Amino acid sequence: MTESGNIMGNSKSIKVKDVYEDNQELIDLKMVAGFNGLDREVRSSYINRPAFVLTGYTEHFPAYSLQVLGNREMNYLKKLKKKEREKAIDRLLSFSIPCIIITRGYQPFDYLKKECNRLDIPLFTAPGNTHNIQKTLHFYLEDKLAPEEIIHGTLVDVYGIGLLFTGVSGIGKSETALDLVARGHRLVADDVVRVKRRGNILIGEGVEPSEIFKHHMEIRGIGIVNIGFLYGIRALRLHKRVEVIVNLREWNAEVDYTRTGLETRLTNILGIDLPLVEIPLVPGKNIATLCELVAMNHILKEMGIDTAKILNSELIKLMKKQAKKITRLEEDQE
Repeated sequence: MTESGNIMGNSKSIKVKDVYEDNQELIDLKMVAGFNGLDREVRSSYINRPAFVLTGYTEHFPAYSLQVLGNREMNYLKKLKKKEREKAIDRLLSFSIPCIIITRGYQPFDYLKKECNRLDIPLFTAPGNTHNIQKTLHFYLEDKLAPEEIIHGTLVDVYGIGLLFTGVSGIGKSETALDLVARGHRLVADDVVRVKRRGNILIGEGVEPSEIFKHHMEIRGIGIVNIGFLYGIRALRLHKRVEVIVNLREWNAEVDYTRTGLETRLTNILGIDLPLVEIPLVPGKNIATLCELVAMNHILKEMGIDTAKILNSELIKLMKKQAKKITRLEEDQE
């Protein structure tokens, strides 16, 4: 985790082959041309319908986006004369687009298939509604192309609040998470957390390459345990919004830890500021209880109830009243 975050959204891409394989059954994709172009890359989650380009307007065209031809585009092309239709298709294919999907069960024009084969531009058909296909692919690409950062830490859902525990190796992140799970909270990921930015929120998940590695935890002195086997499905979550960073650190008498909670410390991940709570560790301190307190206090703040600020405000009012009393007593000369 860095103070400035590590935004990689502009450089991320996904191959058309992966888009096809991951969504083939979901939206019934069928490949009909451009079979040698599956290594082309999609660089944007925006799904474009190239009606403007087909009619002749080519400025600001999102060439890195997946192109969808729906009812509007196909009917427009059908109404054109052969030469005009071929000219419109050539105009679209003159850009280095990743692929084309024709929806609503329309069959591609022979000229479009021939040119896609010649230029190695993958061409697919799908029988579904254009809007539904666009929405499905947009959410898929938004997840795959989201800016992300890999963080050494542990993510736990505590009372519905995603607490991301950080700290040096061996400080007790996994043990704290295990204690919270035993209290009925839910583990998302241990040791390594992938954090993705979606809009203005951060979503955390595990980075395990296979299902068999998920929800395992290494406890020093005991070994590797499977949280799902021990505590059941109720103790697990696949992903969770990250809302508070809890940094576990060794007690240092020279550090001035917050005593009132009036100061809100922030840390930045992928361009988003998150509350940072530092918990100094000393023998006998119940860390799990403190973490539950952090989650509940965050819920209160989200509801507009900041206990520290309310108490501070009341104390200031009380001191002002006391000051007025003292002033009146000093002015009384009899």
